[in-house]
Amino acid sequence: MKQRQIDAYRQSEETLLKKFSLDRKEHFIPVNGHGTRVRVQETGSGDPLILIHGGPNAGSTWLDLASRLPSVRCLILDRPGCGLSGGYSYGGITLEKLEDLIVSVIDAVMDRFKLEKCNFLASSFGGYWAIRYALKRPEKINKMILEGAPALVEGSSLPPFMKSVGNPLLRWLIPKLPGSVSSSEKTMKEIGHGYSIERGRIADFFMEWYVSLWNNTDTIKNDFDLISKVVRKGQQNPEFVLHDHEIEKLGSRSLWLWGKDDAFAGSEVARRITGKMQHATLIEFDNSGHLPWLDNPGDHAGLIREFLSDT
Repeated sequence: MKQRQIDAYRQSEETLLKKFSLDRKEHFIPVNGHGTRVRVQETGSGDPLILIHGGPNAGSTWLDLASRLPSVRCLILDRPGCGLSGGYSYGGITLEKLEDLIVSVIDAVMDRFKLEKCNFLASSFGGYWAIRYALKRPEKINKMILEGAPALVEGSSLPPFMKSVGNPLLRWLIPKLPGSVSSSEKTMKEIGHGYSIERGRIADFFMEWYVSLWNNTDTIKNDFDLISKVVRKGQQNPEFVLHDHEIEKLGSRSLWLWGKDDAFAGSEVARRITGKMQHATLIEFDNSGHLPWLDNPGDHAGLIREFLSDT
């Protein structure tokens, strides 16, 4: 990224922070053994909560929600290659290598903030990260909140824009095309947010931030590189699928907040997964998509506060 692009992206983030009346601290944390570093934005105070975004996306997608959780110390991660985190090459990636990256990144964050155990909030591919981490480090997980369908769960499907990443020409071409509010709104509709887009529930300044993420960072190129490895010929790569028998092993309490219009997986998958778990609570939302907190952040913040405070 060139400095002028970084400055432009930072300006779009500053607009979000101002609109949400949110103060933040920034931390850049080296990831040992992987030649990169990740950015964590810290907001609020109180018990820590690590937030992990999906893709292609970045941590600032959580800022509205974080602004409604002032009594929670939100540690908002930019995954490698996303937002203002360092880059990462996914060439030759295997499940074992991806799990090593996931554990290394989250361990680095927890070590930086001297956390022995933590709560997690995650979405989409971030949900995949959180679950894979919980399976490897169960002793470090307190409570977990999943927003929308985690990536690559059994029985999930792919919206059109995600299938296109499997085409090498489109994977090369799409990140080079300039993003726009209209193209971003089209993508949001494809993943289940048509109701909110048509009614203006998702603010223009948020969409403008996402356009800046597309145009001024390497997020799209890097996440498309990753997606092309975990998706093949429009289908999930079997090596990376998150199976029900793995999710069943999660021992921590979990809250699943699921939009009924989620284009990756609907109510049937949500109920099947959570029905196999001993300590899972599922809440579904009408007229809500894959990133359900964007459709109604106030309700989601209230449910999250209640879940985290419930002993």
